[in-house]
Amino acid sequence: LKRTEAGSSLRHLQREPIQAFRGMAENWTEDPKTKLWWNGSDGPYNSNFDKVPQTPKEVISVLVQMAADVGVAGLTTMAATLLPGMVGSVLAPRTRTVSPKSYIAADFSEVTVATRACTRKCADVKANPICSLYWQKQGSSGGWIVATGIGRVEDGEETSDPSERKAKLFVQVARLEVQDYESGIMQDLWAPAVFERSAGAWKRLS
Repeated sequence: LKRTEAGSSLRHLQREPIQAFRGMAENWTEDPKTKLWWNGSDGPYNSNFDKVPQTPKEVISVLVQMAADVGVAGLTTMAATLLPGMVGSVLAPRTRTVSPKSYIAADFSEVTVATRACTRKCADVKANPICSLYWQKQGSSGGWIVATGIGRVEDGEETSDPSERKAKLFVQVARLEVQDYESGIMQDLWAPAVFERSAGAWKRLS
């Protein structure tokens, strides 16, 4: 090639990827419901243009790490009690903080909480095993996870002082709801992504 032809060819090769990139960039659109980004059919991506986990296989490990990083959760149990203004005994929620920390199964099928056998949480779960755990993610973006399932209590060895007897509370998780603005895991800005576990496998509902 002559010098002028070679220069022209090089400039053409340099322009080609730039034009291709611009063509891709023109396809980026933001979903107004989720504020997530799509490049044509490729997506969604969050505001940092990280690919958002979508399938249960992709999402569950992210949620396990998110809950472990938060550490402290709100445990809600159901208890029969009397309430002013209500006639007779009613079933009412009770919530308290617990610290599951990293005691979460890798597939989020079970969460373990260390406690004492004499606590109300243990009595509540023994009477009504339905319970939930709530993790709130702090920071500018925010987010939360609710794990609902069936609890069971394993009392430790008896002690001379009943108040010192240890116990473990296990929650077999049947449903996960999550709204995480940083990763983009959600249904939309106003509704969580919902996953349910059946026959040992997670299924995404929304």
